[in-house]
Amino acid sequence: MGLATQLRLDAVIGEDFKIVRRLGEGGMGVVFAAVQLTTGHERAVKVMHAPFAMDARARERFEQEARIGSRIHSDHVVQVVAAGIEERTHTPWLAMELLQGQDLERYIQTRGPMPFGEVALVISQIIHALAAAHDVGVVHRDIKPENIFLSVSRVVGVPFMVKVLDFGIAKLRSSARAATVSVGTPDYMAPEQTQASEDIGPAADLWPLGLVVFRMLTGSFFWRASAEDSGLPQLWREMLIDPIPTATERARQLGCAERLPPGFDEWFAACVDREPALRFNDARAAGRALDELFRRAGVSGLPGSGGPAQGLSTTLDELGPSSSQRRGTIAAWIGRAPYVTQPQASGRAPATPSGSASNPAANCVPTHRVSFHEHGERIVAMAEEGDSLLEVAIAAGVPHYHACGGNARCSTCRVVVLDGRDALSARTEAEDRIAARRKWPKTTRLACQAKVRGSCKVRRLVVDPTDASLADLRRPAQSGARAERATVLALRLEGIDDVLADGFPDDAIHGFERCMAQLEDLLGDNGGRMVGFESTTAIAAFPEGERGVRRALRVALRASARIRRLNTYLLKYFGVQVTTTAGLGSGLLLEGRASTASHTGAVVMGVAARQARHACDLAKQGQVLARPWLLAGQDLICSPGPVGLEVVIDFAKTDIVYLVQSSFDRLEGRAMAFAEAFYNELFARHPTAVPLFMNTDMDRQRKKLMNTLTLTVKGLDDFANIEGTVRELGRRHADLGASLTDYKAVGEALLSALERFLGEAFTPEVELAWREVYSNLVRTMTS
Repeated sequence: MGLATQLRLDAVIGEDFKIVRRLGEGGMGVVFAAVQLTTGHERAVKVMHAPFAMDARARERFEQEARIGSRIHSDHVVQVVAAGIEERTHTPWLAMELLQGQDLERYIQTRGPMPFGEVALVISQIIHALAAAHDVGVVHRDIKPENIFLSVSRVVGVPFMVKVLDFGIAKLRSSARAATVSVGTPDYMAPEQTQASEDIGPAADLWPLGLVVFRMLTGSFFWRASAEDSGLPQLWREMLIDPIPTATERARQLGCAERLPPGFDEWFAACVDREPALRFNDARAAGRALDELFRRAGVSGLPGSGGPAQGLSTTLDELGPSSSQRRGTIAAWIGRAPYVTQPQASGRAPATPSGSASNPAANCVPTHRVSFHEHGERIVAMAEEGDSLLEVAIAAGVPHYHACGGNARCSTCRVVVLDGRDALSARTEAEDRIAARRKWPKTTRLACQAKVRGSCKVRRLVVDPTDASLADLRRPAQSGARAERATVLALRLEGIDDVLADGFPDDAIHGFERCMAQLEDLLGDNGGRMVGFESTTAIAAFPEGERGVRRALRVALRASARIRRLNTYLLKYFGVQVTTTAGLGSGLLLEGRASTASHTGAVVMGVAARQARHACDLAKQGQVLARPWLLAGQDLICSPGPVGLEVVIDFAKTDIVYLVQSSFDRLEGRAMAFAEAFYNELFARHPTAVPLFMNTDMDRQRKKLMNTLTLTVKGLDDFANIEGTVRELGRRHADLGASLTDYKAVGEALLSALERFLGEAFTPEVELAWREVYSNLVRTMTS
């Protein structure tokens, strides 16, 4: 039994808090009312449950309430007055101010929709708490009505004091980047919180803010899945894939559109945008904008609002009434970060009309501006009359997917029109069919079908900035026959066929290619090559023998983790999640092409392929199967599999190449942040290096660092292939006067940055592997 269940009335905890009564119990602990003996004030004391007290992560979350709460300078965050660990049971406890009242969710359930004045009063206080938290780098990550407490107020004329609860799962932004699990309540969770590798910033608290205000005004949930309790898959589809309706559209479906103030759609859209960079800049900006809406609705003199921000010259009246301009103008209104503008991005030379209206050449010059609002930047291209958005994007260097080749047979080129919907041609018949089946709003278009008739602003909806090379990828099939002895890996994708359920075969091919690109990258790291595809199974070949088997196992084990990380992309844009099964075989492999009177296609056969397919067929989700004799000579952790096969779990003896490659995989999507952390560590540990970079473009330097690391990691399996490059790099550093002391500082900074970004995955074995690899690099560079 733990302290939480042993406490009796009149017991004293922390030598200052006398237990008076039990208030309730939560998931992690029990809350008691207690009298603080030194002050006489009544407090709430939270005591952690015994099982959680033994869990390091649970203890950290519990103790975080005290640490983080003390940093936030706002009366609207619960004050923690004391904290400690009970000596006898080693159980953490917190003493906080005791609140009287009820949470916002219960208030709404009891009272129904709230009038504008009450909403404005509550939100102004929530904004104060969030802004104060964001000022010190704290992101709450779980804003919801249950975590907003309406406490009895001691201020005359103010009905309640709002307190934001549960900063126990909040994160300092520096550590939120390295988050490895999704945290938050799904009904109110921002999309980026479903992606473990994402940088979770203050914008993650603005998404739920919009949903909370909608609930307060209407008394209803915004997501249908939340209202109908239809489960996570449907909620994720609404949140991540389907077009998000305007607040008015959803309220109209609920029969309460009249409860929203004029202009609320624009405010809501600037909170609930799937792209964090396109939300309000910060909580204060969201608060000022909402304050202005309520003032126009006749609500004035809001306590804590502070009035309109000084210097805020653009108001909702100045945004214009056109619904087609809302998303574009709202972005300017809330003050986005500077954009990168490329007026001649299309590559066409600017032309000057000859002056004759009938001159044909005058009708062909690029005269329309098409603005592509991308992640953190804006690319402006000049388009000719009648160009498709897809043609303009490709000419401008925008990596725009078009899996079907731009023939309106898939949805990968879809865009949302932010401004200038009337400047595009009407939907074609083929586009209409797709839009109707996918239930797209009028602002969603196929870029391959939308022809430019005037200036407009758009944003791609299928985006993966980490791998833009697939935007126009079609590989020619191999020809000729080839027979050899080889180790073969068969890797099957389970779940990719689900895309076909919606009737979009080119989308399914696109998803398959995205997965196969991950596999091909791994093959390049480990001396393998792609042989062919059979249904959703990829066949890859490696040299025969123990070394080839080891290479194939590295790829198989890494592929499972790579595909899991890709699932965020596949779920977001296509509503599917993919798993893998894998099998190994060895022996004769035949590759070639066979023809009949009407068809020519690739052929893969032989005992190696047959064994690999058979093992793959019997594997369960995430498993890698192989015959025991094939694994002889390898130091592996295995378990018995079906019909004489072994399930390969991991390498038993340290495989340096695998450990370094698989841990480096975890930096995917965070490369530049990692490079920045590395140089910060280097400069802190080795100040004498700072002058060497005084005149250096650090963005370019960070890219060079990551390119060098990528080259090294890819070449570990056959170091001789990159040895010459490494020696040349060493000569360049020698010319700059690099010493062994410098190399030591670089190594320490590298390991420190890896530990920060890998977290628990930075095991002693991983650290030793990186140390050995780095030592080998230094020996080669200095020899």
